[in-house]
Amino acid sequence: MQIQPITNRTSNTSFGAKINWVGGSIVTPKAKKLLPKNSFRRLEEKAKKIGTDTDSVHVGLWYTYDFEPSRNLFLNALGVPTYRVKERKTSLSLTSVFPSKKMVDDLHRTEIKGSSDKQKLSAYKAIWKYLDALEEQYKTK
Repeated sequence: MQIQPITNRTSNTSFGAKINWVGGSIVTPKAKKLLPKNSFRRLEEKAKKIGTDTDSVHVGLWYTYDFEPSRNLFLNALGVPTYRVKERKTSLSLTSVFPSKKMVDDLHRTEIKGSSDKQKLSAYKAIWKYLDALEEQYKTK
């Protein structure tokens, strides 16, 4: 009777790229709250279809604000300028690092304007399109 050694294969391709979420602060909600409901899970599943477990996609989501001067007689008399929020926008930054294919993508930044629901949906669509482009690029290399 002969005993065969157990071989462990570390190149398991069932684990795909990971998404690293960055964003939010004390005043703004976390990055996951700036996307539609259940879209976070769908985006992670899509990322797992491309790349290996060493590959990663970095997504940054946060609010930015445009301010305009506001009149406050008391504070302005003391020499303190006052401002109010004119518009709230969602800022999105995307980049990817794929050591398995020696691919590093440049940083892509966009600002999304509109209503809160429109901003969430547009951010989701932009991330989805970015993952589609990565998938095509990953397959061709």
